[in-house]
Amino acid sequence: MHEEYSEVSGSDLTRIVGQIKREVLSGALTGVGERHENLPPSCSTGECRFDDFVSIGLCSRVVNVTDQLSVTQLPDRDWGLFGLSDNRTWNATLSVPRTPRSLIVPNLRALDFIFQNTNEEGKSLKFTMSDLTTSINDISMIYSNGSPDSTDPVTFHAVEISWFWCAKAFSVEMTAGTAHWTEKARSVNVTESSAQALNSLLSQDYWRICGIRTNERTCLEHQWGGVKLAPPPGYENHPTLDVEGLSSLGISAILQGSFWNGVEAPPYLKKILPSDDNDTTQWGGMFQLGHAPYRIQGDLSMAFAAALWPAMAHDSGDPDLQVESLQNLTENIAKGIEN
Repeated sequence: MHEEYSEVSGSDLTRIVGQIKREVLSGALTGVGERHENLPPSCSTGECRFDDFVSIGLCSRVVNVTDQLSVTQLPDRDWGLFGLSDNRTWNATLSVPRTPRSLIVPNLRALDFIFQNTNEEGKSLKFTMSDLTTSINDISMIYSNGSPDSTDPVTFHAVEISWFWCAKAFSVEMTAGTAHWTEKARSVNVTESSAQALNSLLSQDYWRICGIRTNERTCLEHQWGGVKLAPPPGYENHPTLDVEGLSSLGISAILQGSFWNGVEAPPYLKKILPSDDNDTTQWGGMFQLGHAPYRIQGDLSMAFAAALWPAMAHDSGDPDLQVESLQNLTENIAKGIEN
């Protein structure tokens, strides 16, 4: 892979990054409850049957961690928001070890994301270290439910989300010009690892060498390593699958950056890059007031809001259905990256 990367120009890398970002958003903006489609295979006749094949895939998992939340009511605060029925203020804190995060909001629907440093035991709330062996992103999200027009207090919930590399087996056929994909098996079985990290949040080398003060040749020639995945059950005769370290770190950074509004460096990057020690800027969340959603986040915040509150419905959300909807959303984002 290093020989191949040495031939990639800066303009090519810009194009690749843009393409991945488009696919991330394409998956995220797939309709609630719909599945993002695989790319159609090439079939000139429109009637083709292909042999089963094995490929590197991106998987996701969403788990409910509401039991790790503590909620308190704070003194009323004048939020200065037109149309807000009252000034009740809430503090929902997620007990992420060593990095607690609070969502302080008025009596409205709201959400906020927490990036987690999963290379330390105990940082993840529900996933074990073995679960995160091939993780490229592990985040938590706090959100509140309740109708904006209601005088009842909102309820708070939280989930933890992980995207991770996996091995997948597929069958595909084309009939009447339409592709029909079937996932036959998937697994995560690392047979060999030489990568310091696959998640860019965990790699100071990635941000130091390939980040803002990047040297393109140094970035491409650095020994990033990788991991090898065994094929999924039933396809043991297939060769192992290679996840190239720099590719994984780059995709991880693009996905992380999609949660950032681009106005200032997000908190996880501030810990790595030189910064002003006096910087006390608080990272914002997003909330809904009436029919209008207010975004103080990145490209993906609205997709997550749509998954939680379809069409900004005014009834209180069902937490179980919301977890299912978020699972579908994260899988669609993963499928976009696969494409």
